[in-house]
Parts: sequence; C-alpha cells; structure tokens
Amino acid sequence: MATAANIITAGEYDLREYAGQKLEDAEKLEYLNRALIVLDAELLSMNSDWVHQTLVSAGLTAGLQKVSQPTRCVSIRSIWVTDIIDSFTDLTYTAAADTIATAAGTFVTNGIAVDQTIGIDGSTDNDTHDIGLLSVSAVTETLITVNEDVIVDEGAANASGTIFAMKNDEVVKKSTDYVLYRRKQASETGRPYYWAHEGTNIIFDKKADQAYGLFIHFNQKTDTLAVGTTMPYNGEFDTALREGMVFLAKHRNDDADSISAALERMFKTTVMRQAVRRNYIPRRYQLDF
Repeated sequence: MATAANIITAGEYDLREYAGQKLEDAEKLEYLNRALIVLDAELLSMNSDWVHQTLVSAGLTAGLQKVSQPTRCVSIRSIWVTDIIDSFTDLTYTAAADTIATAAGTFVTNGIAVDQTIGIDGSTDNDTHDIGLLSVSAVTETLITVNEDVIVDEGAANASGTIFAMKNDEVVKKSTDYVLYRRKQASETGRPYYWAHEGTNIIFDKKADQAYGLFIHFNQKTDTLAVGTTMPYNGEFDTALREGMVFLAKHRNDDADSISAALERMFKTTVMRQAVRRNYIPRRYQLDF
C-alpha cells in the first residue's frame, strides 16, 4: 500500500519546476490533506460504505445517560444495545485457528451462542473498530471460534477485552428536545429506548440501570495524513488524491471558491464511478431447457 510520501513523490513529476517554483514537502502534504477533506465530504454526502465504521463500547455504565461520540464521527447510522457483557484479562487471540480463548470459562454461561454476531472492546489488536464484527461458528465455555479470518495473534499473558453479543435491540434516534422532554417527564432508570446528539455526546432517555454494551454504526472522516501514513480507502482513491494535491498546488493563488467548486466536481465524478462499481449487483438468470 502506498503512503502519503509515495503520493507526494508521484505528484512531483506533475509539479516539477511549475511556474519556476519549488514546493516543500510540508506544503504538498498540506494540499494532499485538503484534497482528502473534499473527498471525505463527497463520500459522506453519499453515505458511502467507505466511511462506515462500527464501534463496540462498554461506555454506558450504570447511572449514566450519555457517552462520547466515536472519534472523528460525522454522523451516526444506528445504535444497538446489549446487556451480554463478558470482560476478561486472560484472553488468547489466535489467528491461525480464528479463535478467542479464556481460562475463565464463561462464554456459554453468559449467552454467547453459535451464529451470533459479537464485538470486542479493549483489545490491543482485535478491537471491533480494527477487525470488524465477528460471527460465531463454534463456542464452548473457554473457546470461541469465528467464521472470519481476521483475528490477530495477541499474547496469552495479559491480553484483555470485553466481548459483546449483538442483540436485536436498536435504540431509536429522536431529536435532542424530545429526549430532554422525556427526561423531564419521567426520571427513569433502565434500558435506553431513545438517543439523540448533544454536542460531542450521545444522550439517552434513561439512566442505565446496569452496564450496557453499545454497537454504534457511524460515518467517520479520515484522520489527517502524516508523511509516513498509509493511504486510506485501500488505495482506491490514490490517483484522485494525487490529482487533487497537484490541482491545489497549481491553483493555490486562484480564487478559493472556484478552486473548491472545481475540486468538488473532480471528486464527485470519481466517487460516483466507485459507487456504481461497488453497488452493482449482477442479476442471476435461470435458464430452463
């Protein structure tokens, strides 16, 4: 995978001796990040799967009515709540076998079952935010085997993590005023039913009567690139980002509004092309003879 440094180097051929000026790498990196902001905006406007992330969090502890929004969260797609929570400090994650093991022996007792979707929070290398949700193919009290080949080896000595089993309990989005009105009318504790945005927090209609796990599906903007950062989106937009960086560098003294409009048009075409390709579902024909 290319890094930001590779994109900058590639762009230098287009910018070589442009207008008799030499641009520093720091300036080209700034233009690359500005291009990335515009690309992110186009992907977010389409609610593209490229910006979708899932966070599994144990943050809604007893007595709380709010949690912080995920890092670089732009918008939330849905929130699901679960009360099946297992916390461990002796987990062993094994990539070759696609397993999660513990000596504590409470996976089945606490409700983990075959075909369930599970998430992990608190692991160094196996958080849901890093490897995605997992589906259980087999389970005993001490061993979970998953279908996905994404587990990363993580040491048996002190590997930790909280494991959640996803349930069909979606928390419904309401307006901030509605949630605050519900709070005013009835100061309740229990499982939350409604949520809303409040600044950088997610607020709920009830105080949690116990610790709950949250599955938060959200849209996330890309983190700022450093020179050695691997390019985002699996390299799908490297060419477009290089062209955007070059465009911004060449037109840095032009009218800001016209530059933004032109860059948006450039990325909209690229994003639409990718969206058509990714969303295409071939029609299966059945031929009878």
